Amino acid sequence: MLKKFLQLSLLILVTFSFALTTQAADLTGYAWSSNIGWISMGNNGQNYGVQLNGNTLSGHAWSSNIGWVNFNGINLTGFAQALAASVTSGWDGQIKLGSNSYGVTNNGDHLTGYAWGDEVVGWVRFCNSGGPNAGYCVKSSG
Repeated sequence: MLKKFLQLSLLILVTFSFALTTQAADLTGYAWSSNIGWISMGNNGQNYGVQLNGNTLSGHAWSSNIGWVNFNGINLTGFAQALAASVTSGWDGQIKLGSNSYGVTNNGDHLTGYAWGDEVVGWVRFCNSGGPNAGYCVKSSG
C-alpha cells in the first residue's frame, strides 16, 4: 500500500513539475538607441538570437556599432553586457535593464520600456508605437 502511494505521489509531482515548466520564446525585432542605433535580437533565420523564458533572458543580440550584446542568464532587472567593452577604455559595457525609475517589461507578446547603457549606449527603447522610428518592437514568439 505504501509503495503504491509513493508511486502515485511521484507521478503527480513529476506531472505537476512539467506543467509549471515554461517554454523559452525567441525574441525578434530591434531595440533602438539614439547613440548606437539598432540592436537586433536576431532569430528569424539569423544564426544568433535572444530568448525569453518567463522574465529570464539568454543568448546574444547584435549592434553594428558596439558588436555582440550578451543576455545570458539575466532577468529583466539585470545587466546585459556589450562584449566589445573594455574597462581600460573607460566603458564597462553594461546595459541596465531595470531600476526603480525605469525598466524593460515583458508584456506577453513583446517587450516595452527602456534600458540604460551609460554615455556610450544611452537609453535603449524596446518598443515604439509613435514618434520617430514608430512601429518597432522587440517581439516574443511565445
